[in-house]
Amino acid sequence: MKARSRNVVRVLGFALVAVLLTGCVMLGDRLDQFRWHFGTLPFFVFDNAPGYKPLPEPRVMDKPVNIAIAISGGGTRSAVFAAGCMEQLAYLPRPDSRSVLERAQVVSGVSAGSMAATYYALYKPAKFSSLEEKESFFRQFKSHMTVDFWMRGWAHYLSHPWEGVLKYYTRYRFAQTLANTFDEHLYLGQTFGDLSRREIAGEAPVTLVNGTVLDTGDRFVFTTLHVGKNFTVNPATFGNDPFLGILAHAFSTPAYRAIGFDSIDSDISSFRIASAVAASCAFPVLPGPLTIRDYASRGYVHIADGGVSDNSGVDSIVQLFLSRAKGDNSRLVVIALDASAPLVPGRAKDPNGYVGSAKYAEHAATIQGRRSQTLSFLMLNASPRIRVVHLPLWESPQAQYLDPMPQLYISEMDWYRILCAAEEVTKSHKEEILRAVFGE
Repeated sequence: MKARSRNVVRVLGFALVAVLLTGCVMLGDRLDQFRWHFGTLPFFVFDNAPGYKPLPEPRVMDKPVNIAIAISGGGTRSAVFAAGCMEQLAYLPRPDSRSVLERAQVVSGVSAGSMAATYYALYKPAKFSSLEEKESFFRQFKSHMTVDFWMRGWAHYLSHPWEGVLKYYTRYRFAQTLANTFDEHLYLGQTFGDLSRREIAGEAPVTLVNGTVLDTGDRFVFTTLHVGKNFTVNPATFGNDPFLGILAHAFSTPAYRAIGFDSIDSDISSFRIASAVAASCAFPVLPGPLTIRDYASRGYVHIADGGVSDNSGVDSIVQLFLSRAKGDNSRLVVIALDASAPLVPGRAKDPNGYVGSAKYAEHAATIQGRRSQTLSFLMLNASPRIRVVHLPLWESPQAQYLDPMPQLYISEMDWYRILCAAEEVTKSHKEEILRAVFGE
């Protein structure tokens, strides 16, 4: 009898919890909408504050030869490959001279590649005053790119159970937990305001973190620059240049539209770097998009992996160049560090093929992305004023031993192989890089 009473109590207890959770879902959503319409105190926090405030803009794309670094998506291996390649570029042309890397005005990152881009911009010394300082920085850089964010993300989620509750009764997303994990281990609360101060002082290149707006397909650029002003291309500017004229027409179409915090009337200076990187890494299925407020339309923007629109990071650089070139004779050199995944048949002997919608979508996206990137690079290099130097990880013999699937963690052996590959690939393209940058 007592056992039956205990079972009844348990059933009633579970029923009560279910009712309370259902109430939380409804109540949380209603409170969120009430706050949105009537401006009450926040029931939970979206990362972005209202009111766009233009930041002082650093000088960019204003030299006869403008150098930029583009870092592709591709999981942690992309971040490690970027760190290794950038270390090699830091010694070109000579260890005792101002290197190719130090001449770079812009660094653009996609997905996990944005982790390397932002880390370099935030933590590099203002100037490499000695060989020892340079070696010390890159040792730390390569080490920090190996943090196992997959396991640390789950550990953070389990140790912060209130985030699990928020996931269900608010619009809090797993991507916010990923952002909190990035913040805890890499960025320590730094914002775009902190990045802006380094850019203005000339201590860091202008940094572009690329995401994709799942609502509209637009490219979302997290940057201290005013996106509307700096990423809007006027084809008429290049009327006398047939090559750039074609590119300018392409980049002025809706297919290449870029928006930023100015478009959603939000303050970029207080926005966390970690949240921008998490949005750029937010694979559409898991962790899902990062949700931020659109204060201009009183709606929301759902930002996911930048690789959905451009996995190379090159498009934003070229668009910025075309917007600011104004028909002069300046040139653009983009060094594209590419660790994107190859297409590996996983079930070639299975008559059912790629079973599962997620795997099917992944292969379809890889095929489309690879073809688009190849065509894009060929078109860009047709212009005498733009040169894309492509450094693909898969060019190295080391790549055949790597796990082809991008992940938010990496083994020690893969870390070593990727760094060896970065050295091999950069050295094999050394003459091409020097000719593009110095005309040698």
